[in-house]
Amino acid sequence: MNWFREHWEIKVIAFILAVTVYVFTGNLIRIDTVKKLRIENQHVVGLPDDYRVRSVSPRQLTVEISGPRNLVAALDEAVLEPKLLFDPDNLEAGSQRYDVTPSLLQLSPELRIRYLGTDRIEVTVDRVVRRALPLTVGPEDFVLVTPGLIVRRVQVDHTHISVEGPKQLIDELRAAGSLHVEREVLIDVPADLVEPMERTVPVTVAVSDEVSVVTEAAITATVTVEPAPEEMPLTLPVNVLAPVDFTAGYEVELHQPQVALTVTGPSNRLRALRPERDIQAYVDLSGPLTLDIPKAHQVRVTAPLWATVSSAQVRLTVRARASAEGPAPEAAPPGEANPPPPGVEPDAPPLPPGVGREQPPAGL
Repeated sequence: MNWFREHWEIKVIAFILAVTVYVFTGNLIRIDTVKKLRIENQHVVGLPDDYRVRSVSPRQLTVEISGPRNLVAALDEAVLEPKLLFDPDNLEAGSQRYDVTPSLLQLSPELRIRYLGTDRIEVTVDRVVRRALPLTVGPEDFVLVTPGLIVRRVQVDHTHISVEGPKQLIDELRAAGSLHVEREVLIDVPADLVEPMERTVPVTVAVSDEVSVVTEAAITATVTVEPAPEEMPLTLPVNVLAPVDFTAGYEVELHQPQVALTVTGPSNRLRALRPERDIQAYVDLSGPLTLDIPKAHQVRVTAPLWATVSSAQVRLTVRARASAEGPAPEAAPPGEANPPPPGVEPDAPPLPPGVGREQPPAGL
């Protein structure tokens, strides 16, 4: 330890001089660093309780900071927290501009800022108000993932909704006439639905993040879903409804052996429809007849109760058939109906559509 004790006074002075030079030169040497920061609404202070920040422009800042090496080095791990004090005198104007300075970023006065972007920040504010606005909900606000179904009607449990936010935004919503909801997807509707079905679903009012919905309970809507109507064109053979012994005295010439019809009904039921089995087209010849004259007859249809079938007519001619037991019945004078065919009482009332008289229809 003699080397330390020898001339110790000189060694102490040298150490003190070295520390002094380091500190002195550390403050003289200036370096630069680039920092990025984001300005949030909470960085704006000094606003009354009934005011809210509308916008900050720009939100992102990139600044180059220059200063003594020891101060700049300390910023490497630091997060810049700007502080924008809003002047109450600017509340009526609704905006205020700020120069980007070290004090705004709460930095040491010894640091300097070189701007890589804008050198000013603008903050706009607005007074917070609450208004009750009408709520409109319609079938177009709901999406069905099951094809062949539609939303027929919607009933919402709230007709007016209280919203709170900046006065300018609330005024814009009020000028639009009514509030709307975000589109909802209905996924719990069975694909084989055959009757209208109701579902109660929650709905969300479509407003911006700056506007809040003030309600005590969740908003729900009752949605009525039913099969979508669809049309199916068909071509069916035409049958004849007549007494069982009709063919013994008459013959029928169908000028249109087939008829084109349109069936309307739920699309999911139409997909399962078998026309050759489920639908029959016929003309009713159980009443008085006009012989030897082509005549248009209404086509009647037997079909499922859920189906609606378009109307159509076909032309046919009824002629008396020659009989081995005697001459054919004489045709009635023009303008008069012939007597009813055999098996039909003269005074019997006309049959309702699709009903025979105890005998099955005979197809000709």
